Amino acid sequence: MKEHWYLLREFESSDLVIEHIKNRYGYSPSKEKAYEITSSFTQGREFFESAHKSDISVMPILQYYGILALSRGLILVLNKSARENSIKPSHGLAFVGWDKKFADISIKITKGTFLELIDATDNVSLFRCGSSGVNWSVSYPIPNTGECISMKKLAFCYPDLADQIKVWFGDVAPIVRFSTLKTTDDTIDLSLDSQIDNEIMKTIFPIDVFDDAKLLSVDDKHHVILKVGEYPNITQKWVSCFQTIGDVYLCPPICKDLRLNLVSTLFATSYILCMISRYHPSAWQKVHRGISNDRILPFVIKLLDLITDRYPQIIVDFLKSSDSFKQQ
Repeated sequence: MKEHWYLLREFESSDLVIEHIKNRYGYSPSKEKAYEITSSFTQGREFFESAHKSDISVMPILQYYGILALSRGLILVLNKSARENSIKPSHGLAFVGWDKKFADISIKITKGTFLELIDATDNVSLFRCGSSGVNWSVSYPIPNTGECISMKKLAFCYPDLADQIKVWFGDVAPIVRFSTLKTTDDTIDLSLDSQIDNEIMKTIFPIDVFDDAKLLSVDDKHHVILKVGEYPNITQKWVSCFQTIGDVYLCPPICKDLRLNLVSTLFATSYILCMISRYHPSAWQKVHRGISNDRILPFVIKLLDLITDRYPQIIVDFLKSSDSFKQQ
């Protein structure tokens, strides 16, 4: 069992849940709400344990329902007024359409748990930037219902899967590592860790989203200058050459006005895999048995492992990390 699961076990104890919320948020939840929280975390752990033991034909379904349960537990902790019967039972996502090409899958945001999770976390991503622990954060605007999310754009949010993305699409992943982000009253200055590749930068900063982005190289140092309010899409690489040290990366925007934090990005990706394996089992079987449309297979296998490892860890980050990491 990973260390984060031991930490999450604390939230399967009503006494410890009441103590945690009182110490961190200054109020004592009722015993009934505490039990609702512990029930969600217990259910989430058991779904994840079942997913780990299951065949890949059903693993995405069990994994997603584990994510759903952990997410509901987190919402109950972070939202003082939330109760088990007040969280919408709907997923908060819906398929727009699909022609059997995984890269073309598109889902849209609806009312439900997905948006409630984003609201509860303020759409904040907690990052490990050259660190093994959370030491940086970014907050994005709350998205609206009806906004669409593509599987292809979600795939680019996973730098740890860059090799598998290249196998799937036949090209390098459009991602760039950066080390610092500085803001003034008018600009955002991103310091990159590698030389600027113009084609990749055009994908990360498309002109219809970033109409005034400037790419600068001065004394072998490379920068991107944006206007304040032009939010770059920032994501986490969990494993660097030092294994436990994380890095932050730039990746393409999901769409013009939509940015998602780490927890909701993983939620949306897991939802897609669940819906395919549950409602299109023949298509899913063809992929994981190597029959057709299976270039995505290495990506999916590693993605399932990443979700197993990192979703519970992100939940722990929100429960345990200092509020000082949140940018207002």
